[in-house]
Amino acid sequence: MGDFLVYTIGFPVTFVLLVLGMSLAARRILGLRVGLVRTALACLLAMSIASGLFGGTTSPTTSLATIQLGLSLLVVIGLLAFAEIIVPTGSIPPPTEWWGMARRRIARTRRYSRITAIAVRHGLGPYLRGRERSDIGLARSLRLALQDAGVTFVKLGQVLSTRADLLPGDFVDELSLLQDKVPPAKWDDVRALLDAELGPGAFTTIDPQPLAAASIAQVHRAVLATGAEVVVKVQRPDVRAVAEGDLDIPPEIAAVFRALATLEGTLGVLSPGFNIVVESRAFATEQITERLTPESVRRTMTEELQAVLPMLRRLPRRIDRITGAVEQGRLSMSMRLFADERDRSFVTGLLHQVMLTVLGATAGVMAVLLLGSSGGPQVAADVGLHQVFGYNLLIISVLLGLRVVVTVFRPRS
Repeated sequence: MGDFLVYTIGFPVTFVLLVLGMSLAARRILGLRVGLVRTALACLLAMSIASGLFGGTTSPTTSLATIQLGLSLLVVIGLLAFAEIIVPTGSIPPPTEWWGMARRRIARTRRYSRITAIAVRHGLGPYLRGRERSDIGLARSLRLALQDAGVTFVKLGQVLSTRADLLPGDFVDELSLLQDKVPPAKWDDVRALLDAELGPGAFTTIDPQPLAAASIAQVHRAVLATGAEVVVKVQRPDVRAVAEGDLDIPPEIAAVFRALATLEGTLGVLSPGFNIVVESRAFATEQITERLTPESVRRTMTEELQAVLPMLRRLPRRIDRITGAVEQGRLSMSMRLFADERDRSFVTGLLHQVMLTVLGATAGVMAVLLLGSSGGPQVAADVGLHQVFGYNLLIISVLLGLRVVVTVFRPRS
């Protein structure tokens, strides 16, 4: 029972505490915010490397345990620093969001492919590829393509059908058919939806042929169980899922085009034949030409000179005051070093890096001297106490040097 508790509770708790400790140590030593997932992976790899290096030791001691722990910490921090350089924290969404992102991306790709296939099937392929094309039957092809693409595109066609100021008359006439002349949904699907929502016995009879069909719903004649004649409006099956999928298309692009279309349509009503592109180019050319004429340059220089004139009037008096103070020996300057917070932060950071570099170099020199020394009691086979101190100091030196390197090469905001 004791071994079971050790393996089921002791080891997981120890590993979690080790991961948290490594993460905290990496943040403190490197000054980086690292995630727990990559810290856990780095801990596993570091412990595997340390176990491989010290696996042949038959008599582990506390001294060697400090070397093993220091080496593990060094490997973890090195891996985390390398990972931060290659893939900074936050640049990739957490694994818990990968499945949802993949599903949305696949659904979006399928929707784009389906819309493209519909456009090509109705003869709109040349418009997508930018090739030479003919406007014969274009209005009907556009209406059929929007109709087959689903509720969102039918709504788009309905909105365009009200903009006679933007579209020619044949386009307006064709797109107006999308208001109430949309092909109805399959009767079997509609009947199944009615039975699921209202129950099989809600109607005595119901006409499968709708009175009208639009993008979201369609209307049917029906007779209730009480004998009353009614008109039933039924929402198209799966219309919500299709609409939500289409709304995944970035709304910013649609907003830009909608704003430009509204602006151009309004200007077209106020001034028939108005071309916003041509007029914008003409306006820009006129403004640039007007500001570069000799009269404009002369006027600008006059305005600037008038603004500077009061300062020029005061300048001789100030020069006389300064020269008088110099002659009488009363001229003094008051200057505060590092008055700006940014200057103090820069100098503090620079001194911090210099101090870490000196400490790391000192620890490295001491480590080399201790590793070359043969004195001290033996703590393991062919390993003396001086060597243990040397290895620990070498690890500390590398950690300090790694902190300096990460600080130097870290991008500054």
